[in-house]
Order: sequence, then structure tokens, then C-alpha cells
Amino acid sequence: MVSRTGPTKSALFLLCCVGSWLSSHMSPIRSLQPNAEKGIVKELQFLSNELLENFVSEEKGLPTSSSYTLPCFIPNAHPPNNINISAVQTYLKTIGPLIDNTTTTGEIIEHLDKLAPQNASETNISVPENAFEKKRFILTILKQFSECMDLVCKSFNCEAQQAT
Repeated sequence: MVSRTGPTKSALFLLCCVGSWLSSHMSPIRSLQPNAEKGIVKELQFLSNELLENFVSEEKGLPTSSSYTLPCFIPNAHPPNNINISAVQTYLKTIGPLIDNTTTTGEIIEHLDKLAPQNASETNISVPENAFEKKRFILTILKQFSECMDLVCKSFNCEAQQAT
């Protein structure tokens, strides 16, 4: 075995140190404690159901549409699954100004920020121009988001703690 000295050894040492430092500080995945993540998911489930119920109460009898699809997500997922959180955020940012309950929408986006990758890109969303179709779009997205949060909450076993 040959022991290297001089500038080669120093450069190798520096490369290893800088590489480790960069990977720990530039990682696109945020690291949350499992209990914190579970709390965020529970809050998102509650807020998504509240937002949906409020919209449905204002728009009674409005049907959903199979033309629109919101991706579901897995918190703290690695690529490509982590892209879905950013897409969900973009949908909610898009419909937020179109509904009366912007406070709840803002809270949801803040919670999603805690789960999203740091360097996530936003998706382009086009909202229908027609007023009726726009309402169907909003209802469909809110319903799918609520269903997604129910699924995510089940995967985190959110209901198990409520029995205490």
C-alpha cells in the first residue's frame, strides 16, 4: 500500500470534507421528526376536510369532474415521489384566491412547505375560464386533496393516538 503525502493527500481530504458538507447542507429533502411529520399530516387532514366542507356547503349540488387530477403525495419521499407535494402546493396556491376561505388555504400551504423539498419547482396549472367549470375544477381538487390527506393520515396511523 502506498501512502500519499503532499498536495494529493490534502486535496483528497478537502474533497471528502467539502463533499460531505455540501451533501448535508444542499440536500433537497427536509428532515422532520416522525412525530412532527405526523402532527403536520393530522393538521392537513383536518384543514383539507374543513376546506372541502365549507366549499360544498356554498356550492350545493355541484358535481366533480373526472377531467382534473390532483396527484397525492408521500411526506419526506425521495424523487420522484417528492414532486407531488410541490404540485399539490401549486394547485392550492392557484385555487386559493378563487375561494372565500383563503385563511385555511394559506395554513395548508404553510404546512405543505414544511413537508416539501427545499428546491422544488412549481407546476403550471391552467384554470378553466367558464364559471361553472371553474367551480367544478375547485371542487374536484379540494375533494381529491381531502381524499389524499385521508390516505396519507392512514399511512401515518393518525387515528391510533386519538383513542387515548
